Amino acid sequence: MPVFFEGEGFATVMTDDFKRKPAFYALRDTLKQAAREEDCKKHR
Repeated sequence: MPVFFEGEGFATVMTDDFKRKPAFYALRDTLKQAAREEDCKKHR
């Protein structure tokens, strides 16, 4: 967040050249799990 922390970069899940940061995988896994839980609720 360069506006607040100079030299720190942006708070994103990918680098400037679109390489995935560890946060990308954490976000992906969290969204997958949330989708599975929502699907389970629909089938009750």
